[in-house]
Amino acid sequence: MTATVDTGREPSAPAAARAMRKQPPVGGRQALAAGFADLVPLLAEAGDDDVIRTGTVLRHLELGDVDPAVTTARLAVLGTSTTGPLQAPLLGALASRGIAGRVTLGDHDGMIAELLTPDSPSLADDPTAVVLLPDGDAVFRYAPVPFTTDSAVAALDETVDQLLDAIRAFRARSSTPVIVPTLLLPPERSALLLDLPGRARLSAAWHRANARLLDATETVPGLIAVDLGQIASYAPATATDPRLAAYTRTLFTEPLLLGYARQVAAAVAALQGRTAKCLVLDLDGTTWGGVLADDGPRGVVSGEGRLGEAFAWVQDAARQLSAQGVVLAIASKNDGAAVRAALAEHPGVRVSEQDFAVVAADWNPKPGNIAGIAATLGIGLESLVFVDDNPSERGAVRAHHPHVRTVAADPDDPSLTVPALLRDGAFTTLRITDEDRHRPARYRAEADRTSFRQSVGAVEDYLAGLRTEVVVAAAEDTDVDRLSQLTLRTNQYNLTTHRMDSDAVRAFACRPNTLVTTVRCTDRFGDHGLVGALFAEIAGGEFRIVNFAMSCRVLGRGVESAVLRAALAEGAQRGARVAVGTFVRTAKNERAVGFFAASGFAVDGDDETTRIGGRTVFRRTLATLPDPIPHLTVNTERQTP
Repeated sequence: MTATVDTGREPSAPAAARAMRKQPPVGGRQALAAGFADLVPLLAEAGDDDVIRTGTVLRHLELGDVDPAVTTARLAVLGTSTTGPLQAPLLGALASRGIAGRVTLGDHDGMIAELLTPDSPSLADDPTAVVLLPDGDAVFRYAPVPFTTDSAVAALDETVDQLLDAIRAFRARSSTPVIVPTLLLPPERSALLLDLPGRARLSAAWHRANARLLDATETVPGLIAVDLGQIASYAPATATDPRLAAYTRTLFTEPLLLGYARQVAAAVAALQGRTAKCLVLDLDGTTWGGVLADDGPRGVVSGEGRLGEAFAWVQDAARQLSAQGVVLAIASKNDGAAVRAALAEHPGVRVSEQDFAVVAADWNPKPGNIAGIAATLGIGLESLVFVDDNPSERGAVRAHHPHVRTVAADPDDPSLTVPALLRDGAFTTLRITDEDRHRPARYRAEADRTSFRQSVGAVEDYLAGLRTEVVVAAAEDTDVDRLSQLTLRTNQYNLTTHRMDSDAVRAFACRPNTLVTTVRCTDRFGDHGLVGALFAEIAGGEFRIVNFAMSCRVLGRGVESAVLRAALAEGAQRGARVAVGTFVRTAKNERAVGFFAASGFAVDGDDETTRIGGRTVFRRTLATLPDPIPHLTVNTERQTP
């Protein structure tokens, strides 16, 4: 839409970045930390230069100064050349994802040695991830001068062997994920081979070597690979600069480093549960061309001509994301009947009403509709990405909901909309599961539940009428990726927000005297799938709940209480006499604050449930169990000790 909306005179990202750069590096440190949260929504639409400049300022940020509600990350950067130029792009890219970062730089050309050294200073700060920056030029340090195709290929194989061996050695002693890019073949090195078949052989070997790095993600736990060649192909400048390489030992240009930094930030965000779940689309000028109110349902631009195909590409991209678990919604200032007619009748529109979990098409302010979409889906506002061509509408949403990520669509050149949407990897996840593929359909079923809720009177009648069935069972190997995902992406009902990748889930399950419990749920309107994960261990007569995460889709029915009751019964059967639970308060898990107290637990020590970051321990006897939930049918499969 193109209507004008009062945004409260929101500052631009460049202006905010300039204001931050004026802060004294030391004296303004507290102000830098205090202003971090205000800067984050502006960076979503900031240009590359402003992201990097902001990252330069953020080098002075101390993580201990930021609000406890802000997600933080510590990264260690190891490379085969100068790693300093990656620092500012990394910090800026992390800030764009709402993460306050701290980057520790390794020694020049110290990557392999530091990965192999258990007491490396660069890795001593318990980093969130280790970020590697190998360069293709390093390959030729192993090749003789003059080199041949064969000697270059041999040096390449040796380089990749050393790199993978060092990564495996590091991962054998550390649970910290490692992010590695593929190697770029320096064009001037290839050009020094004068015979074309020789160049072709070197290129083929280079592709095979990079394929080894990419394939290693399936065999090396905790390894995340990034295709640097793909980034170089769309970077707005050359990937390397011979002058930088010769005089500063900087092997990559700033645009390439920022592209890599954004991929790293997306991976770190996924590791920390900051993956977006819902794409909210405006319609006029964003999803299709023209103005629906003026052009009519069959008159909007989509699918025909170059402009129409570009708009259709936006729709295709939305469907592609939906097929991988992203929930789609509409927030449009239009007549609802006209919107539904366009979705159903226009021959060039490639999305239908059934593709969207929520269609908010009316003349109400978009901030209110955005909040309504989140409430209908039962997800936090930070899980939404909002795409609109009107800067006033985006500004209004940011002003009211700073946690909603906004993306600028271009009505005059819609071919730029999808790259803008994908730029920062807001929907990037560690793995796609079957639960992801079914998620959009499950959220669409929420409309039926909402209608049913409105048709009955008392809450008790609604809960009974849902006919909810819960299955509590031991985790199987096929559940591991989904269980990891629950710990990574669930925020509202996550008792500790202890994040676990798939390898960490497997490792916990393999330990003696542990329980990894899955929770599946169905009701009269459909199958919710695997919606909960409880991790516990038994030691010294205590049943210790290490973590419990539950999808927001089934909250408000007592499912979490029924699962806890089943888990406590399992612990008692295994000889535990006391149950111990830990709750770590975050900015997002307020709904879980009273969970243990409502289940008969008492605080053991200080009550820190109201302080962000506070850790509170609860205890209760297992001589008795909490009361069953009357409107639930619970089937429990006992776990094998």
